[in-house]
Amino acid sequence: MQSLLKRGLTPAGRVLALRREHARLSGERGQTVAAIARNRGQILQISTELDRQDTTRRGEIVTELREMTARAAE
Repeated sequence: MQSLLKRGLTPAGRVLALRREHARLSGERGQTVAAIARNRGQILQISTELDRQDTTRRGEIVTELREMTARAAE
């Protein structure tokens, strides 16, 4: 674009508008990348919490089964 401007083949306003649009899109991209990173962090937290709950529930079930087995053996 700069070479076209130097040769007078494109208006300066057009070049400036394209530079502004490029800057805007770069900023938007940065915001999107940040949002993706935040969302991945939330997904990891939720996944970790689900794993914790699953482990807790499995432990509770094992305890219940042991108690039931012990009662049945009496």
